[in-house]
Amino acid sequence: MKELFTKALLPLALAGLIMFFAYYALRTSVTGQDLYFYMLFIAGIPFGVRRMFIWLVPSGSFQWVIGVTAFNFIIGGFIGMFVLIWKMILAVFLIIKAIVGIFSPPTTIE
Repeated sequence: MKELFTKALLPLALAGLIMFFAYYALRTSVTGQDLYFYMLFIAGIPFGVRRMFIWLVPSGSFQWVIGVTAFNFIIGGFIGMFVLIWKMILAVFLIIKAIVGIFSPPTTIE
């Protein structure tokens, strides 16, 4: 049950909450297919940006720090999109596994 909560429900709830706010923030400025791409990009930032700050650490002058931080968020958003899609697929399988585990009879070893 802990695995279901930490690996499936919590990431899906976080991504859903971010997509909810991103939808209302972007719906007036972006129309059509681009809206869903930007929503997925924004929702992927928390899943990918922590990996980018390990690879590119912003240090040095102020302009360099701002540039590297922006680059980290952009590339982290693209990486996070794929991580988020993978976590959604994993969450579906974990939910199915939990449902099958609830309704399957217990096995006894003799």
